[in-house]
Amino acid sequence: MLVPFATVHPDDEAPGEIVRAAFDRGARGLKFHCPVQECRPADPGIAPALEAAVAADLPVTYHGGTAPMFEDSPYVGIEPFEELLASYPDLRVCCAHMGTYDTEAFLALAREHDTVYLDTTFAMSTRATETMGFDPGSIDDATLTELSDSIMYGSDFPNVPYPYRAERAGLLARELPAETVRDLFFRTAREYLDLDLDPAAADPPERPPEE
Repeated sequence: MLVPFATVHPDDEAPGEIVRAAFDRGARGLKFHCPVQECRPADPGIAPALEAAVAADLPVTYHGGTAPMFEDSPYVGIEPFEELLASYPDLRVCCAHMGTYDTEAFLALAREHDTVYLDTTFAMSTRATETMGFDPGSIDDATLTELSDSIMYGSDFPNVPYPYRAERAGLLARELPAETVRDLFFRTAREYLDLDLDPAAADPPERPPEE
């Protein structure tokens, strides 16, 4: 039911050894919250960890955008993320929260790089405007369909300040093609995580009732 990820801090001793041990114990990727850990996505302090992820062909998820309170942080935004892609072109990497508030730039990266993914957490919630100051309607259905193999549903559950269903209700209320829904809610995450799962599990979820 759970796919564990690991993390390290740039000040840790032997970060490469730490993550290789975590991978050996079942971790299936790495997660970095750059403004909290005060490191850029390609920080030299975590380079051994990133190199270990590339060697193991395991993904890395970042809080790499500036939302909701990091617009002045030197650790996030499109330029640090572009630095990461230049340094680790083979790294399978996801920027959480649709890269808000640099969403258009992150969508462009997803178009240009097969290894770049985004997740919908918070950004596509029906409460995104009040909790993040971001309008999910600014990402139209055509973009979700075009990039459905690079965008996956995310929730941050249980650490959300609203009912869990708010994360998916807005997406399910859209008139998206069934194939797009299967990608967003199943197949893209399966590819990103490199999971061997039954394709029958990709049947679209039922649309929720109106709030």
